[in-house]
Amino acid sequence: MKKFAVFLSSLISLLLVCSPILMSGCASHRYEKDPVSYVHSSSITFKVKEALLRDRQIKSSHISVSTYQDTVTLSGYVFSEEERERAVNITRHVNGVGYVVDQLRIKD
Repeated sequence: MKKFAVFLSSLISLLLVCSPILMSGCASHRYEKDPVSYVHSSSITFKVKEALLRDRQIKSSHISVSTYQDTVTLSGYVFSEEERERAVNITRHVNGVGYVVDQLRIKD
């Protein structure tokens, strides 16, 4: 368990260091022209990805996250209904998320 905590801490540190790169590539919709809205949406996207990454029961590498204002869209695939529900629930509880659009598909 301690090794996992060290690994997770290192991974989060790496993500924080690389966050400007990550946020520019994955963040919000191209329709946002206001820089403040863009940064806000990018911040929410980053927090959601971090929360999904922290959860050991979710294969977050198969989930895409996009944000427009306070609406977060989850797309991609999961392996069970429980994983889908967990991802949506985790996303709903991230600070700044107002609404979650669930476009996740269950992979056979």
